[in-house]
Amino acid sequence: MTTIYDIAKATGYSAPTVSRALTGTGHLTEATRNKIINAASEMGYEPNSMARGLTTKRTNLIGIIYDDVQMARGFAHPLFSGVLNTFRELVENQGYDIIFIRAIDTKGAGFGVMNRMIKSAGYDIVK
Repeated sequence: MTTIYDIAKATGYSAPTVSRALTGTGHLTEATRNKIINAASEMGYEPNSMARGLTTKRTNLIGIIYDDVQMARGFAHPLFSGVLNTFRELVENQGYDIIFIRAIDTKGAGFGVMNRMIKSAGYDIVK
């Protein structure tokens, strides 16, 4: 996994400068920004969402818990599948990640695991 430190070493800029170029903040020349962005692209850089969440205090992660007890079909359900896939496309285009959690047991061990995931993952939105 390529880091901003790898990009900094490859381009000769400092890690903070690379970070500013990649986030579009700070005062950098267009040439510097383009050089860093091109290097990041060539090196296959993808932002670390956990690290970004620590600095921005936002995870950009949406958790959806759905009750599948009655349907027992999950994403195979004709209406449910279309609605969730459309929603997924919309939120991903806005820069969010999405996680689907199937709630099949609200009293057993699965429910406890689901609650721990919600509390520890730092979701911005949970519905």
